[in-house]
Amino acid sequence: MKKIFLTAIFIVASCGVAAAAPYVVSDDFTAGVVDTCIINLDGTTVEAEPVASGSGERCVYDVSGVSEGSHNITMKTKNVWGETNAVPFDFTKALPPSISNLRLEP
Repeated sequence: MKKIFLTAIFIVASCGVAAAAPYVVSDDFTAGVVDTCIINLDGTTVEAEPVASGSGERCVYDVSGVSEGSHNITMKTKNVWGETNAVPFDFTKALPPSISNLRLEP
């Protein structure tokens, strides 16, 4: 029974790691101060609610589905009093190189 339990925990833990995606995240801010995170990725704007973090909340955006190449993302926050200035972040999605020349070695 103990072996089945440990195997189940290992499978669940492995699934969490395999499902991880790259995220663009902001620094933490005080919970309840921000109503909306405004994210602009390559000219397309979306709004998202802040996500709870260890010491408050933060803006989080999943970039796993972007195409290969260079991208520009900006984030800003908004509440009933207004919006902050957008903070830019540039990144490049680069696939690993292809391998070649497979062989057996003694």
